[in-house]
Amino acid sequence: MKLDELEKFGPPSISLGGLNIWIHAREFPNATDYWDANWLKVSAVYTSSSSKVWLSGNFIQISELLRWQKELLILNDLLKGTASLNCLEPNLSIHMKIDKTGHIETIVNLYDDHIDEKHEFIFSVDQTYLVKLIKELNTILEQYPLKGEATT
Repeated sequence: MKLDELEKFGPPSISLGGLNIWIHAREFPNATDYWDANWLKVSAVYTSSSSKVWLSGNFIQISELLRWQKELLILNDLLKGTASLNCLEPNLSIHMKIDKTGHIETIVNLYDDHIDEKHEFIFSVDQTYLVKLIKELNTILEQYPLKGEATT
């Protein structure tokens, strides 16, 4: 797939700085157990003034979005601390840390091939971005509710 083809996906499900993420579907829509049913098919693109990095696959679990959403809600309420999207698969991570002035340093790591290629983007947004991001996550989680329960 070429970057130009992303337009056919419509507006992104998540937009944060130069990062856009589209949630397409569940990887296994008929699965009911926690470990298989909660993987999502996604495309992610980071665009800056000098580069574009794109990847697509099944590398986000719904539970990871739920955890990030909870951390963002706390960050928005307290206006201190951190919130991170830490994916089990190494393709994507997002780390956000707010300072005393309400600016949020955001670090996005994208790995299409996590052994040979790593892309890190660092940018800042202000606290007003949190409300929009939380709403985007609410929409995704309503469309793709968590299935099953994690067992060890």
